[in-house]
Amino acid sequence: MSAKLDTLKVSQDGCVEGLRVIGFHGTVTANRTPASRISIWADKRGHICCSRKSHLHFTELALAKSESRLPPSVKIARDLEASCKKSDDPIPGDGTRCGPWPARLALAVVVIGDNERKRIDALLRRTQNANVFRFLSWFRSQFTTLDNRVARPSGCYELQDSLGMWYCSAEDNHSLLQTIAEEARAALLYEQDGTEDNAWWLQRAAVSDEDIVMAVAGLRLAGSSVWREVLKAYFHESEERYTAPHELVHHFEALLGSTKRVRNRVASQE
Repeated sequence: MSAKLDTLKVSQDGCVEGLRVIGFHGTVTANRTPASRISIWADKRGHICCSRKSHLHFTELALAKSESRLPPSVKIARDLEASCKKSDDPIPGDGTRCGPWPARLALAVVVIGDNERKRIDALLRRTQNANVFRFLSWFRSQFTTLDNRVARPSGCYELQDSLGMWYCSAEDNHSLLQTIAEEARAALLYEQDGTEDNAWWLQRAAVSDEDIVMAVAGLRLAGSSVWREVLKAYFHESEERYTAPHELVHHFEALLGSTKRVRNRVASQE
């Protein structure tokens, strides 16, 4: 690979001089959402300027931004052999096209799809974040004529088939996932059907250890054979951190089971 190192200026709002977002790493399908993805940057000539290895750490930058201490400049490596100048040029490796949007530090692409569209009204009721509400309202307006009054926003939104993409800050990213996780927990607790699907939905939206443990409990209750692998993949840092949540898994499984049994009895008496 032929690469060139450069130092680029960063504005007060985190915008990186001369770079734009042209996509994100990996792929997302409409029934495997939500998903957060690291953005892919390119310069005006289409040279790829970031990768998983060279991209600045998302969490650290979010903290720096919240404390108003973003760096005045950033070092980037331009891949002179990988060019995506045209909008239909494929991204080298495993990537998805979106944008283009101005590249900013401490932002990532969050993707929502069929799961969120089916429960969009509940998500809108749950969120307390104005930016998240705006994005969800825009997403809903793409599938119903009732929301034609919602104009195309100035934010970094994009619709691809049934996927809604948003290039947003760490705070908004977390707030959106938290809203989805709250709805997924409620669905897992109180809905009689779809236990495994709701468990996977919670696993993808998880913002805490408790979310993962509850999702794993749902998988176990549904009879999925992969619940141990999911638990181990998340709590992989040490054997102690992996074994400790097992008791919580059994606790949540009992809670989910008893809740569903109560609801089944109530439903049978109606």
